[in-house]
Amino acid sequence: MVVESTTTLEEVAQRINARKSEFLYDDICITKHGKYFGTVAISALLDAMTERSLILAKGANPLSGLPGNEFIQRDIEKKLTQNMHFDVCYVDINNFKPYNDHYGFERGDIVIKKLANILEDTVKSYDTGSFNFVGHIGGDDFIIVTRPQISIPVCEKVISQFESQLPDLHGADDFIKGEYNSRNRKGEEETFKLLSLSIGIVSTEVYMVESYAQLASIATEVKKAAKMKGGSWIERDRRRMGKEELKLS
Repeated sequence: MVVESTTTLEEVAQRINARKSEFLYDDICITKHGKYFGTVAISALLDAMTERSLILAKGANPLSGLPGNEFIQRDIEKKLTQNMHFDVCYVDINNFKPYNDHYGFERGDIVIKKLANILEDTVKSYDTGSFNFVGHIGGDDFIIVTRPQISIPVCEKVISQFESQLPDLHGADDFIKGEYNSRNRKGEEETFKLLSLSIGIVSTEVYMVESYAQLASIATEVKKAAKMKGGSWIERDRRRMGKEELKLS
């Protein structure tokens, strides 16, 4: 069996099921753009499918492996019910669509995975037991739930770690230029700055939040305010904080 590298696990599984029994356990030949790329053993494929099934069963995002919307809502509603004070950090990648269009979806997937790892590692570095939570809303939107006193330093560190990856994510030439050309949402050629993060923070110490839906609505508005500033920016409780101000916080 020969399959292109972009073929989904589900499609490969269907083709395996259609095989004759004597070829059922033969290795699979992988091509990339029509050229030989390597082989995959059936046992490795089965392991990958099992892992994917476990991730989906946990309600996690299959790309990042982080908990999805159901678990995000459950964690927040639990904290609200217990009258806990916490901050929700809504993390969004700026200009992710033009990045995908210019560099390709494979590179886009790498960006999502790298950011997911950065979020997890950063939150784990602040040891507060099981209070902290990282989730993947979908696409290039993520969420961090943490204690109010550490939300700003957590977000500062996330931005710093993410920006340290920009040379690899964009390539040396574009990184040096600090920009690249791609098509905007109108299909027009436009110059875009390198990837950056907008983070909107909502604190239950400031807002009287009664439900997950209300919190999500407020967080979305705060994140929009952060995106309007351009570049990496943190907005918390209507106080705008850019990189220079963050160093003073």
